[in-house]
Amino acid sequence: MKVRLACVVEGDGDEKAVPVLLRRLADALDPGLALEIPRPVRMRRSQLLKEGQLERAAVFALQTAVGKAGLLVLMDADDDPPSELGPRLASRIRDRLGTVPACVVLARRDLDASASTPEETRSPAQLPVTRGLASGGPSES
Repeated sequence: MKVRLACVVEGDGDEKAVPVLLRRLADALDPGLALEIPRPVRMRRSQLLKEGQLERAAVFALQTAVGKAGLLVLMDADDDPPSELGPRLASRIRDRLGTVPACVVLARRDLDASASTPEETRSPAQLPVTRGLASGGPSES
């Protein structure tokens, strides 16, 4: 099965890493899944937070996907609570794109930093919580 996924990211590293990460995840979950990811649209966080700019980037990203596609927006939460910023951004995307499948993912600073710290130098309190999907929804392992 072929799936197209357009992406909007905020960082140069994200622009390069996200397609690789998503293809690896797709292959691990379903080796028969052909995931097409055009070059992600990159925009500074300050611009993405401005009314209309995230929406403009999302529309442009979907146009580069050529054909029916879903949308992933990936950015750092920085000092904003992800539980507040995420739904606010998702609502803006839904209002603009309607029924296009879309997801907003915010990286929390503490988890983002701990992921780049060598595991052997982290205390147990710094290790990220692993979450998996169960029939009832997310659960901690």
